[in-house]
Amino acid sequence: MRTVTLLGATGSIGRSAQDVLRRHQDKFHLHGACAGSNHEALLDLAREFRPERLAVCDKESARLLREALSREKLSCEVL
Repeated sequence: MRTVTLLGATGSIGRSAQDVLRRHQDKFHLHGACAGSNHEALLDLAREFRPERLAVCDKESARLLREALSREKLSCEVL
């Protein structure tokens, strides 16, 4: 199994890459993903793929993402 980190996970190419990961779950594991500030889309990604790490570019989005992950009891490091 290959480990993947997805840069620009919430953009059009990132969403297409997520589709590939869905179709080939036996071949790929999403280790991490990053986005500019779309913490809600990263939360959806965390629910589905359970990555170990997520990153966003601004502190407020990181705070909101951490809070949402905590509420849903999803274990994921936010950078």
